[in-house]
Amino acid sequence: MTQKRDYYEILGVAKNAAKPELKKAYRKLAIKYHPDKNPGNKESENQFKEASEAYSVLNDDNKRGIYDQFGHRGLEGAGHSGSTDLRIFFQALVISLKIFLALAAVAAVAEGRKEVQIFDMILT
Repeated sequence: MTQKRDYYEILGVAKNAAKPELKKAYRKLAIKYHPDKNPGNKESENQFKEASEAYSVLNDDNKRGIYDQFGHRGLEGAGHSGSTDLRIFFQALVISLKIFLALAAVAAVAEGRKEVQIFDMILT
């Protein structure tokens, strides 16, 4: 397996580069290596794809954060030891709990109660 180059290195920008700087660097490379400008040149095609991939990651705040923290492995889902899966699980758990509490409150109001008792807790 070939090792991927650093996305910042590919675009030739600093790690703190703002989006306009990323866009400018990407456009310069895209024009230079675009397959239509270099027909049949596999190396140019690969560099175009590499620049496009780098830009798509660095221009997306969420993907960029993951890349900055975990590198390429984070984007493949392997560099973060499952923390994304755990985050999604707990987000779903919190949403489910909020829905449950809202339904319990609606049921209490429908019955004319001012308090909601869930297990041993009394919510007012």
